[in-house]
This record gives sequence, C-alpha cells and structure tokens, in this order.
Amino acid sequence: MRVKAYSAPTVREAHNLIREDLGDDAVILGTREDSGAIVVTAAVEDDLAEETLTEQVAASDEAAMAADEAEIPADADNLIRTLAYHGVPTNLAERLYRDAADLAMDGLPVGVAAALDARFFFEPMPAAPRRPCMLVGPPGAGKTVTVAKLAARAVMAGLKVNVVSTDTARAGGVDQLACFIDLLKLDLIAAERPSELSRAVAGGAEHGSVVIDTAGVNPYDVDAMKALGDLVQAAQAEPILVMPAGGDAAESADIARRFAKLGVRRLLITRLDVARRFGSVLAAADAAGLSFSDVSVTPFVGQGLHPLNPVSLARLLLRDPEQPHLDTEFDRASS
Repeated sequence: MRVKAYSAPTVREAHNLIREDLGDDAVILGTREDSGAIVVTAAVEDDLAEETLTEQVAASDEAAMAADEAEIPADADNLIRTLAYHGVPTNLAERLYRDAADLAMDGLPVGVAAALDARFFFEPMPAAPRRPCMLVGPPGAGKTVTVAKLAARAVMAGLKVNVVSTDTARAGGVDQLACFIDLLKLDLIAAERPSELSRAVAGGAEHGSVVIDTAGVNPYDVDAMKALGDLVQAAQAEPILVMPAGGDAAESADIARRFAKLGVRRLLITRLDVARRFGSVLAAADAAGLSFSDVSVTPFVGQGLHPLNPVSLARLLLRDPEQPHLDTEFDRASS
C-alpha cells in the first residue's frame, strides 16, 4: 500500500492531485487544515513486491504538493486501515503509525501499544482517591452511573466513600443517583450551591473518599462553565472529564479543550460497549493533553469499570468490531 498526503488551496484541487497521481482507486484516509492549506491523505494498493513501502508527507505554504517515502513494517497497511476505520484525525494517525513503525519489534499489537504509551498518558483512578473527585462533562455522558460505579467499586473493596450530587436542578437528577446509592447502603448528600458543596465535602472527607456528581454542562455556555468552575473550586476537587465513545473526533477535541480550562487532566470514557470507533477519545485526549483514566463497558453499576492502559487500548483499536465480550480485552491486558 502506498500512502501520500497532498497539500492544495482547496479540497477539490487536492482530490484532483490524488486522481492524477494515484488514480481512481485511491482511498481518502483523512483531511485536515495546515497553515491555511488543505492536506488530504490518500492510499492506494501497490503492486510492488516489497510490502514495506509507504509515504509520509510534510506540507508547507509554498509547496503545492510534497511527498517523502519511508519503510514501515509489512503489516503497516493494516494499521493505516485501522486508524482510518476509527476516524482518528489524520495528523494524529500519521504520528501514531510512524511511532508504531519505529517501535514494532514483536508485531503490530506490541508496536501499537508502545506507540500509545509514547504518545499518551495513562492514570487510572484509585479505588479511594485521597482528593475529592468531581465528574464533569456534557449532558448525557453517563456521569451519574459512573459515580455509582465508583462508589460500588469502593464499597466492594471495603473502603469508605461519600457521595455528593450537585445535579439538583434537573428533574430526577438526585433521585436517579439516590436509587443506586441506596442499594449500596450509603447516604447521598445534595449540594446546590458552592458553599453547601464545600461543607459537604469537608464533612465527608473526614470519613473516607468523596465522589461528586454534577449536572451535564454545555461546554460552549460561558456562564454554565463558570458556575461549574465555582463548584470545582469550592470542593477543592479534581475534575475528571466523562465522555462517551463513538462521537465526532473534532467535536470531542473541542469539548475536551473547553473542560481542560477547568483543571481537568484525566479522561474517563463511557459507552464503550455501544461504540465501535474510538477515534474521538484519542482526539480528545490528544487535543487537551489528558491522561486516560478508566472505561465503562456496560450499563450495569456492579461491573464494567476498568482501568485503561496502553495494552488494553491497543487491543480495542485492533480487535474485530463484531467480536463480543468487550470486557475480556481488559482481562487479557492485565494478565
């Protein structure tokens, strides 16, 4: 497989260059902007005997097209197809398969895991965080269920945990979490204002760890984000971004950048079981410099929250999307 990137003033001109050079069988892998130009990466099957040919391109404002060839492992085309399938942004995909080619000493899975380890940070949450942790994110991300899962994990480990909710404005917001917490024989504290939250956290911290649920916030609403920031400050908590898998990569990156301004440094991924493409979470972590934390692979509170590491993330990217039992990937990665 030959891979080339073409730089032109417009997408149409870039596509014309691709057809002239690679023919009508070329497959578009991604499109991005670079210094005012449009860069389109494309691939085509090559009849050359060597299986290790690909090309990387550095585009500039002064060049209409530039290409640079380099050798990569024989199964590099599988990695290119994989990253394209997951919708990984072109510039990130180029960095990942370049890293994987450099680091793949024992096959593609090892190379991908090594590339992910070199490119991203991994920082799973402890069962009983010393600092209060506050789950934040856009509406519908799964924060409330995740809070219940974190509380259940602490209880099953024999640890003390206190659960606080600031989701008091949404109809049924507190009630939904209360149903989960009652089953764990824990008390749920509701705190509407920053002053109430500060007192609730101070009291709970004396008797174990504190996990805080928040209402979903529109990251583009300045006032709503400021109010959320006030809650973070009042609780002196670590805000952890909760995002579902399967979203648009560019949108997820923008959202992550917005929440990073609140002090978010970790990303917890939900709905892995109902997604097949994970480019959006890679884009979010890359754009905002976030560490991967844990992932949720089932809606059931008593199970399905797993720490993420480079090996399990590599397995997720490379696995057959039709394969069942997603949670077993994490069992294999930790064994």
